[in-house]
Amino acid sequence: MDEIVKITNTKLIKFIEDFFGEYDFKFVKSTLIEDDLGITGNDGYDLIMEYSKLFNINVSEFIFSDYFYAEPSLFTEYGEIKPLTLGDLELGITKGFLK
Repeated sequence: MDEIVKITNTKLIKFIEDFFGEYDFKFVKSTLIEDDLGITGNDGYDLIMEYSKLFNINVSEFIFSDYFYAEPSLFTEYGEIKPLTLGDLELGITKGFLK
C-alpha cells in the first residue's frame, strides 16, 4: 500500500481552499486535481493560471488538455487525461515550472 504523504506547503493548501472552498478530506500529495477535487475545464485553466501567478511558476509548456477534460457538453467526446496531483503542483513550486 502506498504511504500517505501530506502536502507540506501550507500556502498551496490555502490557495486551493481559497480558490474552490474547503474539502472534507485532508490534502495529500496523491490528491488528484480532476478526480478528487473535481476541478475540470475552465476551472482547471483558471486554477493553473492563478497558481502560476501566485507562485511565479512557468507554465508555458503545460498542455491543459493533457490534464483537464473540456467543459461538459453533449457533443464532447472525452479521451484519457494524465493525472495531475497536488504533489505535482508542490513540485512545480520547488522547480519553478509545470509541464
